[in-house]
Amino acid sequence: MENETQSHERLICSARNSKPVVVVLGAGASKACCPNGDVHGNCLPLMTELPAVLGVTAELVDRGWKQYIKDFEKLFIEARKAGDDDTCTLLSKRIDEYFLTLQLPSRPTLYDMLVMSLRPKDMIISFNWDPLIVHARRRSPFPAPAMCFPHGNVALSYCSECKLVRPRSGICPKCQHDMKPSELLYPQPDKNYDTSPFIRDQFELVKQGFRRAGIVTIFGYSSPSTDVFMKQAISNAWGTPDVRDLEEIEFIDIRSEMELYEEWRGIIHSHHYHTIPCFKDSWLNRFPRRTHEAFWDTHMDLLDPYFPMCPPETHDWAELRAFYARLTNAE
Repeated sequence: MENETQSHERLICSARNSKPVVVVLGAGASKACCPNGDVHGNCLPLMTELPAVLGVTAELVDRGWKQYIKDFEKLFIEARKAGDDDTCTLLSKRIDEYFLTLQLPSRPTLYDMLVMSLRPKDMIISFNWDPLIVHARRRSPFPAPAMCFPHGNVALSYCSECKLVRPRSGICPKCQHDMKPSELLYPQPDKNYDTSPFIRDQFELVKQGFRRAGIVTIFGYSSPSTDVFMKQAISNAWGTPDVRDLEEIEFIDIRSEMELYEEWRGIIHSHHYHTIPCFKDSWLNRFPRRTHEAFWDTHMDLLDPYFPMCPPETHDWAELRAFYARLTNAE
């Protein structure tokens, strides 16, 4: 019987052109990344916390929106329906200003671990406006996963002519035309993913990711009731549960298994899912950069299970780089 060291060597050498891992990020993921705030102590808000964090509670009360203070989704929709453009503009402006200030701490964070645990064949789909996952990808020293942002992101710019997405900047390096900051998709009764070329292109990437995925990890994302269009698009791209009998869905969420199952039952095949409360216990963290290989070899080919190969719990960048280098060198 192989020991832990032999198992790890077998896992490292198992890299192959396996199906992609797709990770869906919601506000709960950014909250878990910086539970005590960003490098300056600024809060990573959930939607229920957004008006208070933005410092607009008093203004919203004065404008007659007190009943929606803890329901940003409903607040923005009702303000738009009422034709209160001033309130919508206020919220949009404060969101852009606030999220642009957010920065990762200098030490390694959960998002750094997430990015380094994925390969270029994999994809991160972030529904968050905050820039933290973009910053984590930029400072990763290893080949990183693809990313898409169907609700936009404050850290990005877009060239509609070249369809080029870059960190927020002024000039497209390809055509030399002005790049526009990514549009943010705000709550609306039925979210429209055709509002701009950027949002439309990102929406198409979401569908491509789900079509190809072998494992989907949904991390801290609660699909809003107004996002029926996105849920339907995901369901159509993924296919009916009976044709997805070789794939796995992982939920990283503090909500109950029953609640998560009911929310996503349209894409779950039988028992091919599991729920965990934190990233530490995920397939991604236990088998970084070999996630689908470890799952397939163990559950489909019925090979001897691998010993988990978790990254070290450290704030030392050199130690982390050395750990991931063993994996990337074998790719």
